[in-house]
Amino acid sequence: MLARALHFFIASLNSPQSPLSTFRTPEGLVWLFFEYHQPAIALQAVEEMLDRGYNLSPQACVRVLREARSVLIFHPDITERVLEWLKQALASSSKQGDSDHNRGITSDTAELQRENEILSHHLTALLMETFTFSAQPEWTRSLFQSYIATLPPTSIAPPNLWSLLIKSEGESYGLKAAEHIFDTWRTAYHDLPRSNRAARPPTDPYVAILRQHARRAPPVKGGTDRAGRHIRLVVNDRLELTTGLFNALLALELTRRRYRSFWQLFRKMEASGCQKNESTWVMALKAVRWKRIERRRKRSEGASPLQGWIADNEGDPCGARELWSMLLDEHQARTGGRPRLVLPKSQKIAGSTKVYNLFLETFVDMEDWEAATVVLESFGIHRVEPSEATHSAVVLGVVKAWENDKLSVELREARALGLEPWKGRPRGVRDEAEGLRLLMKILEGREIRVGLWTRQQPQKGKLAQRFGLDAAQEDIEEGVLESGNAATKVEVTYDGDGTGSSSTTSAPPWMRQRELRSMAYLFDLLERCSGLNRSEWEESLSQSRRELLPRRTKGRHAQSMETLGDGSPSMGKRASTERYVFAHVVQGNFQEYTAEAWEADFALAKVSGIDAFAINVGGDASDPTQLDLAYTAAEATGMKAFISLDMTYTSVFGSTDNILSTYITPFADDGKVMLSTFSGENSGTYLDGNSDIQSAWASFKAAAAALASPVDIYFMPFWTGLDGSTAVTNHPVVDGIGQWLAWPTTDAAPSTGIDAAFQTDALNNGKQYIAPVSPWFYVHVVADNNYIYKSDDHLLATRYEQLLEMDTLPDFIEILTWNDYGESHYLGPVRDAANLPSGTDSSESYAGADFPHDGMLGLVAYYNQWYKTGTRPTVNETQVYMWYRLHPKAAVATSDALAAPTNADWTDDTLYAAVILAPGSSVTSARFSTGGVAGSVQSLAQGTVNKVSATFSTGAQLIDLLDESGNVVLTLAGQDISDSTAIYNFNYVATSATTSQ
Repeated sequence: MLARALHFFIASLNSPQSPLSTFRTPEGLVWLFFEYHQPAIALQAVEEMLDRGYNLSPQACVRVLREARSVLIFHPDITERVLEWLKQALASSSKQGDSDHNRGITSDTAELQRENEILSHHLTALLMETFTFSAQPEWTRSLFQSYIATLPPTSIAPPNLWSLLIKSEGESYGLKAAEHIFDTWRTAYHDLPRSNRAARPPTDPYVAILRQHARRAPPVKGGTDRAGRHIRLVVNDRLELTTGLFNALLALELTRRRYRSFWQLFRKMEASGCQKNESTWVMALKAVRWKRIERRRKRSEGASPLQGWIADNEGDPCGARELWSMLLDEHQARTGGRPRLVLPKSQKIAGSTKVYNLFLETFVDMEDWEAATVVLESFGIHRVEPSEATHSAVVLGVVKAWENDKLSVELREARALGLEPWKGRPRGVRDEAEGLRLLMKILEGREIRVGLWTRQQPQKGKLAQRFGLDAAQEDIEEGVLESGNAATKVEVTYDGDGTGSSSTTSAPPWMRQRELRSMAYLFDLLERCSGLNRSEWEESLSQSRRELLPRRTKGRHAQSMETLGDGSPSMGKRASTERYVFAHVVQGNFQEYTAEAWEADFALAKVSGIDAFAINVGGDASDPTQLDLAYTAAEATGMKAFISLDMTYTSVFGSTDNILSTYITPFADDGKVMLSTFSGENSGTYLDGNSDIQSAWASFKAAAAALASPVDIYFMPFWTGLDGSTAVTNHPVVDGIGQWLAWPTTDAAPSTGIDAAFQTDALNNGKQYIAPVSPWFYVHVVADNNYIYKSDDHLLATRYEQLLEMDTLPDFIEILTWNDYGESHYLGPVRDAANLPSGTDSSESYAGADFPHDGMLGLVAYYNQWYKTGTRPTVNETQVYMWYRLHPKAAVATSDALAAPTNADWTDDTLYAAVILAPGSSVTSARFSTGGVAGSVQSLAQGTVNKVSATFSTGAQLIDLLDESGNVVLTLAGQDISDSTAIYNFNYVATSATTSQ
């Protein structure tokens, strides 16, 4: 394919009728070969282009060198050709400038010369880096000398080129050669006229020579450390303090095992405000680990040449826990208290996978199981992708601990006293053999899954042989791995002829990533290693979280919600009764949630004006555990929770008894329960299979009242399939009723027609009505569950305002939903423990943390307050919310197993935004920019939710808030929109911001 593309390119160059003939240079088309990661073909295309008389600009040379480095390193002949191209390009550019000047064209020749000098500098640096990497010191030196020859007598080469030369000479010829280059540069720099020198010398050459010292072992005892002279020069020359300089000094002190001065330097770096990067944290952790290994050795560290410079700083070493807390504090400061915020590459802090893995390895090595668990939790919280090393840090660390017989000391002592300490503690590790067998089972299970990816049958007993255990003791059923109370079920995939395939294929990247993110077994291992029972472990882990995690600060949404005031003006409708807002929560998507996660979600919902979670249950095995956690978290946060039975799952014959024992009795509050449903009115969803739903639910309520501890049920089902005008009249068993359609189900604008029908019938019968609100709807799981509902027209805001305009306000509002990822209308944060759609490439790619919706919660809070008080709130800060899809509706997916969703043509390619102005705000208008093109200015008004929109184009997306002079007061930028997509995705992304101006 690529060969044909190159052939077409060459043929086009030769053809006078080719479109390329109209280009002054076709180098932009050559760049496509780099885009497809084919640098060798790109270089061949450039050579063909030059052979036919086309020009290659200096800018193109820079791009060629950057992208083709991997080829240039191993092909000196190609490098020579690239150098020749560079000479031609610079000469051609210079001639063009002279020609323009001679013809009277007003081109600035001096500016052109400066541009060429800059390009020459970049090209020289790129080539020197390439030659240094490929261990070609002669080329590096020759290129440097050639560059020096082009400079005027009163200047010297830039410091980064000297640094590259120091590195090249040091790595090839030794430290003495590197020192000679450094001394040459320093002498030349100080010989420059004062007017040509900066206030402080550049740090690059100093860093380069210090790194050369750090690469070498410290001198023998009594020997002279030649690094001392350069350290003193760093202090005496009063260099600017940079991260690179600190890291070079830290590396030097660490190499020489001068731990006291290392930590003094580390604290000075923190006090100076220099940002610590990945190398800084890695060295700090190495210092912790090395010092721990050497703690029994009695050795003098010796005096450091830095002593006078760092003497004011505390030299006590940091522990691993202290370092972890410092890292999280820095993360919190940089993200403004938003732990899942992904920073731009230029602002990335040191929380990389490598650093997290090293912390994890350190804590496991120290047998600090609680701290290791906190690190594992932080991978998901901070959106740091785990790697193979993440898993091996825990697994191999545990193996090491068992091999060293460290986990069974207490057990052996107990046995010596004739005790059996494992009785009553089935989760504990009884002895080394049991521990190894447990580990073997877990790894065997993971090998089974890997085998499924590659279509290889699992080799039972393979790991048992490694551990020296009897394979007959494994007790691993085919396709099922049991670990404690958790079972991971896997199914073997066969070919169409019913036989397993003998060919092997590698797992696709998304499968590999999903497996790496699956760390539940690691948490289980760490808990087992602690030797504590569940309650003891939870208590110990909570204490460690309090010690290691930073205090929570109010994030963006919490701040914007607290700015909502109690202001007027009123819409003219009075709140006759107290009103409440619920959020629908699908428990099946929270099956691995922790108590802390539940508490965090309840707390966030509370500040969003939500009063209770309606927890949808469908008979999952995790229901009892998760409901207990949820109700406990609700009580701890001052919130409420109630059950919503998913009748598509719980409507089996005899379900009344199961529902009463599982979902009613355990959660009755003073003998009262509020109960809702999803469905139950349609065939296949009837309670106990009884099609007379009035009779079935009347019997259910009677059975609850007849329990030993009677329960009074307040019943408010969502029975969308009924005729709203008679739904309550024909079913007086209900105490209130709701319907699910928060979206238009046709290509029409939102309306409250269905709401009015259900509400009128409820009011006529003295019952209450729950109105649904939702931001959008898209599901893309299987062929017959692949569609959208129309989600345009500022749906969330419009829906709220239509309900607020009804003659009688609904008694309740239920937000659809907090966490239904499958239908894309989740408004809560997507935590690592969430159960996202699964099963196919298509279903696993359209929802999750990459498509955040919690940016809308500030707007939800605004409308919820309005609904509850009956008056429009005022805000203390101007707020802006923006939401949109990430590809045009006409885009054709390149690798989707499913077709485009049904009703896809209903939607519009539109950017939506809502702006709420604070009183006295300087903001008067808004302007979208889409695809890099600014749109028209749209006026904004006080005292309302300004709903603005614009048709989107592919590329970058943002909205500017402007003052009356057209100055930008606030810019809110979102993700880019692409004109292509691998998977159809009609999900939205949402973001928000506030300003006090």
